[in-house]
Amino acid sequence: MKLRFLYILFFILFVSCSGPRFIKEGHFFSDIDRYFNPKEEINVWLYYNFKHREQGQSGLRLQSLYPTDEELLNKANLLKRGNRILFSVVPEIHPFYNMIAVQHRRALKNLKQFEKQEYQGVTYYQRDIAHEKFKIREVYIEVPNKDPLSFLGYVSHAEDRKNPLALFDYLAKINGFALNKEKDYKMAWRSQGISDSRSTAIKATIPLELLKKEKQLFLKVFEKINDDQVIAYFQLLQHGDPAEISLKLEPGTYFLEYLDKNLAFQKRDTISH
Repeated sequence: MKLRFLYILFFILFVSCSGPRFIKEGHFFSDIDRYFNPKEEINVWLYYNFKHREQGQSGLRLQSLYPTDEELLNKANLLKRGNRILFSVVPEIHPFYNMIAVQHRRALKNLKQFEKQEYQGVTYYQRDIAHEKFKIREVYIEVPNKDPLSFLGYVSHAEDRKNPLALFDYLAKINGFALNKEKDYKMAWRSQGISDSRSTAIKATIPLELLKKEKQLFLKVFEKINDDQVIAYFQLLQHGDPAEISLKLEPGTYFLEYLDKNLAFQKRDTISH
């Protein structure tokens, strides 16, 4: 009986001290302004000045928190058992602020502390949290048929005079809209610089033997512009996908690069139309 009690006590202490949990299978590419998680079927719009980096004073982290994050997540009561973190990020350039994305295990039953917000017909919830050193804002987004998300943004009171949380507010709006309006999940991205009126569909043949071997591949499509190349399209390819995909692109020359799950280069093709 005593041994069983000690085991239960150890388990409780282990769970309570295990710290924040990160969601696995999250992907972020520094040349694409979106976070992807195909396992959870979540995509999050971000900014181009976010860069993937697990150490240092800036960058988007998929595996670790910044020094102040855990304290402020606790202040916002977001470290409940079962909640998981998607990422934590600090921009590369001024104005600096922190942003953390958290997936709730359960929907919040009481939203009295939040103010109801609307953006293009979509409702989300927002609250400011008092703190002696930081201005803290939480945005809570209900997602159809999925667990809700919270975005926690914070900035020191000294930096707040530059109103950096206005950038956080914009991301909250567009993600609230996207998470509610995008019905069919797809880990894909297309540059907003591509003109629909000048674009036509072109077929690209997928290296099926390589895909069969690797199980999944990341496809990046770059447009050749003089001596440079600019990313135009991105998609996750998985074993069992069709042998061809249709890309809607402007006339030009494009390089198709295939990366494995560890982001190692595997193959490069060229198409023109």
